Amino acid sequence: MDRRNVHFALVLAYHGPGFRGWQFQEGQPTVEGSLRKAAAPLFQGPFRCRAAGRTDAGVHARDQRVLLAGPCEHSADTLAKALNARLCEGIAVLQCREVGPDWDPKSGSFAKSYRYQVWRGPYLPPVLHDRVWWIQGRGALSQTAIEAAAAHLRGEQDYDSFRSAHCQARHARRCIWQLDFRPEETAAILAHPDERCALASFTVTGNAFCQHQVRIMVGTLVEVGLGKREAASIPGILEAKDRQAAGRTAPAQGLTLQRVYFPGEEALSGVPSDARWPGCPWD
Repeated sequence: MDRRNVHFALVLAYHGPGFRGWQFQEGQPTVEGSLRKAAAPLFQGPFRCRAAGRTDAGVHARDQRVLLAGPCEHSADTLAKALNARLCEGIAVLQCREVGPDWDPKSGSFAKSYRYQVWRGPYLPPVLHDRVWWIQGRGALSQTAIEAAAAHLRGEQDYDSFRSAHCQARHARRCIWQLDFRPEETAAILAHPDERCALASFTVTGNAFCQHQVRIMVGTLVEVGLGKREAASIPGILEAKDRQAAGRTAPAQGLTLQRVYFPGEEALSGVPSDARWPGCPWD
């Protein structure tokens, strides 16, 4: 094929614990670094690599969106096959298509959805290793208390108390329209039923997230589910605008970037028709 300046849109999935996050770091195993290394021989010159967003060390992704753009003689299908043959274990290109020069996975997307899994029990099934937050103990978290607390965390508001002290975002104003807690079946994990054990997941969808925001919200809600914090305390935490007011940061390995949404996928994302935020694409 002729050498062309081509823009490729990738759907990337990865298992987080083997990497120090998405962003390239010299001398460290990162997802971006691994992708750049695999892609370099497939481009005939400098190329761009840009993701829909960064993920922290240990966080998984099943729908990271990535732009690779530069001089390339390969078709999208050939590039995907070549990348998968060269990528290290724990990363896979699920889809690859050619896009126009204006496509951008970060500025072009309007929302992301994350899933966080929690295992409660006296032991951790090996199949869940590096996939959940293991909270030692017996019995399920209180769904009623968590749902009452989560209701205060939905909407467009300031999440200063729920972001890392090292977060560099200019502000913490975000719009979150989904924050659900759901018990899950354990039959596919345990050969024998065990009432001491419980698996559950949080699903969080919003226009954007501050550093560690989802993990801090989950850590706080788990404290509520364990009876260590009252659901009614959440409004006060939000008003404090102080990281110390919220709960612990949940471990990274329980978190997965589930989906990135682009214009035309509003119904799929569940965004309310009246939702608005700074930079909202339909504002």
